[in-house]
Amino acid sequence: MVDRFDEMARANFRLAPPIPDICAMLAVSPRTLVRAMRAIHGTTPSRHRHALALAAARRALLDGESASVREAALRFGFRELGRFAADYRAMFGENPSETLRRHWQQVTGDPPRLFSRS
Repeated sequence: MVDRFDEMARANFRLAPPIPDICAMLAVSPRTLVRAMRAIHGTTPSRHRHALALAAARRALLDGESASVREAALRFGFRELGRFAADYRAMFGENPSETLRRHWQQVTGDPPRLFSRS
């Protein structure tokens, strides 16, 4: 049940169905899902899905799949960019822009220039 929840959560972060809808698809009660998630992952289904989305956004930033922090945040279902940055920093210990900058340093040796100097 928890593995199927993870599959559903990862399938489309931007259009993720509400937890009660996922419970209906899994044919379990919300209480059963919460108990299973707590037993396996030590957290609630919504927090676990949030952590999965943050981890996916981090991978996209590290791999250069997203050209900007904004693009990565929106791609993985985060609508509030400030909240995304705060949650990202709390989970990974750095700002998402630092992660993206590190990717560019590895690829080119220099961070991207955001503003040209004339």
